[in-house]
Amino acid sequence: MYDKALSAAEVSQNYAAGDTQPTPTPTNTPNATNTPTPTNTPDNTSTPTATATPLPTTPPPDPVVIQRSTYSLGGQPIAVRINGDPVAANNGIFYFHTDHLGSTSVMTKHSDGYIVGSMARYTPFGDWRTEPGADLTDRGFTGHMSNNNGANDLGLIYMNARFFLSGVARFVTADTIVPNPINPQSFNRFSYSF
Repeated sequence: MYDKALSAAEVSQNYAAGDTQPTPTPTNTPNATNTPTPTNTPDNTSTPTATATPLPTTPPPDPVVIQRSTYSLGGQPIAVRINGDPVAANNGIFYFHTDHLGSTSVMTKHSDGYIVGSMARYTPFGDWRTEPGADLTDRGFTGHMSNNNGANDLGLIYMNARFFLSGVARFVTADTIVPNPINPQSFNRFSYSF
């Protein structure tokens, strides 16, 4: 086995001797005990080499599975049960308190009362006015599922048929039905309301 990379000094030394092609220098080859042998340099001296010890491998940690069960009444979420959260305070039954649109405003726990950091307020089209610090539920504006929590804050709200982008007050995809062809605003198939 030969090392294909030669230093500039080795190349110039081989060409100076009249060779038409550089002579490769042997590299470390494992012997019977699987330890590398010293490398021979062009001046026939041996250079000791260090052996690399493999790093110990540790198995990856078990993934954390958090189970969330949302309880609804009349299409509106009223409670969520959380199991398996590594933070013990985040396990249990939590109750939703909503505003007049069905948007989650505050959450309480059956034993502890008000959850600090769970207060949420919204702009007229569903963007955050006061973003909750507690990451207990995916329910938000008008009780719909959203991904507006933590690092995944894209601003998308799933409204059962289409995604709504609250920052621009528009749906991401067009409505497939024009409800009232006489009203010209109904042809704006991305609008939330008219």
